[in-house]
Amino acid sequence: MHSSTFVSSTRTPLLTWKALLGLSRTVQASLSMAQPILGALVALLAVPTWRQVILGFIAVWAGNHAAFATNDLLDYQIDRRRFEQQRALRGFDIDATIVRHPIAQGYLSPRLALGWVLVLSAVTLVCATLLSPMAALTFVVAMLLEVTYCKLLTVTPWKFLITGVMVATGGTAGWFAVRSSIDWPVFLAFFVWMGAWEIGGRNIVNDWSDVEEDRRLGIRTMPVVYGFKVSAALIVFFLVLTFASSLALASVLVLHRSFLIAAVVIGAYALLLPGLRLLRDPQPERALELFNRASFYPAAMLAALLGVLYLPALFSAP
Repeated sequence: MHSSTFVSSTRTPLLTWKALLGLSRTVQASLSMAQPILGALVALLAVPTWRQVILGFIAVWAGNHAAFATNDLLDYQIDRRRFEQQRALRGFDIDATIVRHPIAQGYLSPRLALGWVLVLSAVTLVCATLLSPMAALTFVVAMLLEVTYCKLLTVTPWKFLITGVMVATGGTAGWFAVRSSIDWPVFLAFFVWMGAWEIGGRNIVNDWSDVEEDRRLGIRTMPVVYGFKVSAALIVFFLVLTFASSLALASVLVLHRSFLIAAVVIGAYALLLPGLRLLRDPQPERALELFNRASFYPAAMLAALLGVLYLPALFSAP
């Protein structure tokens, strides 16, 4: 199913577009737009200009799609081997919407995928530079961290630390797009918040359902090397750190207490409760539940922050 004959003989514009969106994991990439938008709002605590909104939206959409596509592009040969004996997925996986690993399955050629990544990256750099050269530089650093993470696929399970820094760095691109100075308590709380969420809510837990294939392919992840119990404990540690960082951020921002309440409710539902269930019952179904809920966490927190900042009729000043 992943032959070049299939790619060349059945490609249509619609199928190609769907495959490109699948390559970029567009649902996950679109949800991940919340991180840099949160970074911008946390830095500004005010209404951005229309120029910032339009250029920022284009940069964030393209940048996230480029990052996710880069991951699939660099790993497609291993993913191709994975599909040879892969088990059927059980339950809904937000990462598998549209087309899963389209290069490995033959829906896209590596050359076309590379072109997609380069075009998206160019669009991101142009729009980010128009907002702030520092924002563009932050995107470049995040992409380099993404490449480094992929290169360590079979080297070490501790590469999850790199992806945490990468996502946190990408989030700060939103900060630098609207503000050049750094308020260190707020900046560090935001950085830890985003990095811990990525590690505990998405990265380690996302390896849960692929343990058999990863072991066969020589991929070193925390569940493969250290087992489910240790991995679950590590996940819960980073989820608690995410939760605590959100409360710290709410405190240093001196926002209305409704944002603090929202952080508690959203964090408990999306992170702590499914995390504790995974700790008690470290099964793939529990891991998938946590992954799916945690994927919506930044977007939910963004909605809460937008409400506090821009709906004064509902949220009076403290």
